Amino acid sequence: MKPGHAIVLFDAVGTVIEPIESIANIYHRLGVKHGSKLNRSVLSERITLARRNFFNVGESAQTRFADSENSAPLLAELESSDEIERELWKQLVFNVFEDLDSPDLLFAELWSYFEKPEHWRLFTDVEACWSELQMHGIEIGIASNFDSRLNSIVDELIPISNADYLFCSSQVGFRKPSPLFFQQVHSAIECINPQSKDDLSIFMVGDDFQNDCVAPRLAGWDAVWLNRRMPIGSETNFGATKKREVTSLYEFTQWVLAHLGCTR
Repeated sequence: MKPGHAIVLFDAVGTVIEPIESIANIYHRLGVKHGSKLNRSVLSERITLARRNFFNVGESAQTRFADSENSAPLLAELESSDEIERELWKQLVFNVFEDLDSPDLLFAELWSYFEKPEHWRLFTDVEACWSELQMHGIEIGIASNFDSRLNSIVDELIPISNADYLFCSSQVGFRKPSPLFFQQVHSAIECINPQSKDDLSIFMVGDDFQNDCVAPRLAGWDAVWLNRRMPIGSETNFGATKKREVTSLYEFTQWVLAHLGCTR
């Protein structure tokens, strides 16, 4: 049905799951509860800026890691653990809510909120995509920048609760786009499937162009950008390589099955 041993790894947030309520709304609603006077639009802007500052969102993976000899100092910035991720989110909340003297209680409530599976939902194209890929014997997994809260979220949401693999950055030890994230994941998969080492094909698909398309390609994987929000062609191509870009997981399913020579 397929050449070799094929595995498709999906990013989590923005690719297979999303909060039921928008992040800006959640921050605003809980912020007001704890005494914040910031309006929703200001909060939204501050959240976007803080994610860039604390989580390196939007930075070019190719610029950072294409030159492996000079990338060592950058790798430490992307180390991950449950403690590191919690502290980064705490710093983000404190930075966003500049009008609160001590947002500790607000942070604790936000942290707990995003841990609960009932506050997340699947995108409508996930179930059909996963069902068809698994029907063709393709293994499915999640590879995401997240902490161990992702485990309980995934456990409650079908079909992703049936994932063959679940890798979150806090357990891998590094966040995307670090090449060490992809190296560790690749090594773990090879350890689980030693007999497939020579014919293993790993595909990555996700909504972050840098983390889920550029970075895995730099690591030697094949990757497709899931562009749910922006017009096609709004990002630059990956070097001289034609960019693979889809607008839904329905479209991705068609692409990956054709790429592997599977008969639908």
